[in-house]
Amino acid sequence: MKRALVSGASSGIGEAFVERLTGDGWDVVAVARRRDRLEALATRLGAAGGGRVQVVQADLGTAEGVDAVRDAVSEAPLELLVNNAALAHYMPFAELPPASARELVDVNVLAPVLLIRAALPQMLAQKAGAIVNVASLLAFSGEWAAPQLPERAVYAGTKSFLVTYTQVLAQELAGTGVRAQVLCPGVFGASSTRDRAWT
Repeated sequence: MKRALVSGASSGIGEAFVERLTGDGWDVVAVARRRDRLEALATRLGAAGGGRVQVVQADLGTAEGVDAVRDAVSEAPLELLVNNAALAHYMPFAELPPASARELVDVNVLAPVLLIRAALPQMLAQKAGAIVNVASLLAFSGEWAAPQLPERAVYAGTKSFLVTYTQVLAQELAGTGVRAQVLCPGVFGASSTRDRAWT
């Protein structure tokens, strides 16, 4: 049975990954902060048959949360890692509290890097695997002067990091049997969200 880990799995893109993977027979480690949503997802998908859902409640903005997910990674080899969990905190940079700036970097940058570092040796040993990092089209928005877009200096910077990091990582992994790719979804209703916005 193939095994995947999906962060930010309780809604949106992460939930869609879990649904598709379990429908195709994969076992999935579903990670999010909201245990009730994860358990509801696991129950719903379990009733539909297919792969099994393992629930891991974790806040990837904390070292303890990242460690809990790294422990789940080490339980058995992964064939797929989807780094989807993210955080926005849209507001002008001069108004962004330092704690929120740190949380943005911890969730959007540090957590994916550490989870990949945990999963990659196993993938390289089995000469197979894939990593998907979910960034955003806002990664390319540095020169956009569109007034409808949110104030996003740190958020967009973290997503730009994911794009470049994944591109370079993919080059490092060429010929190993392990692939890395970055997904850049569009912006939907972002300007109305100023608070914690990840799942």
